[in-house]
Amino acid sequence: SEFRHRRPFIVQTEAQYMFCHDAVLEYIVCGDTKVFADQLESRVRHLETVDPSSRLSGFENELLILDKVSPHKIDFAYTSDKDTAAKTRYSYCLPPDKSRVHLASRSDRYGDSGYINANHVDGFRRRAMYFTTQ
Repeated sequence: SEFRHRRPFIVQTEAQYMFCHDAVLEYIVCGDTKVFADQLESRVRHLETVDPSSRLSGFENELLILDKVSPHKIDFAYTSDKDTAAKTRYSYCLPPDKSRVHLASRSDRYGDSGYINANHVDGFRRRAMYFTTQ
């Protein structure tokens, strides 16, 4: 096609292909999900409403739909271990292993696992620039 001829090598890596696939799949399953700023408050109120037949809020329904289009499994193997789970204030709020903050120096000194319930968060200019915790 003309587009492909004008833009050769536009998608060059496997990660780029995966992103394109995920974006198209999300659009097919979820439809157009954009919300304009002036409609945000009414959209949130709508999502807070509970459907009497399913007894689910709009937020819960949206999460069910997202589960269908989120092919990436999140691994909580380390954080759900009984030793580390005991160190977590809220058991429903676990950091995924992939982005978990590791406290290496603590494990060296005290023989502890070095576990903290925290996640790295990407910044605008650098990956894992910040972290969040309970």
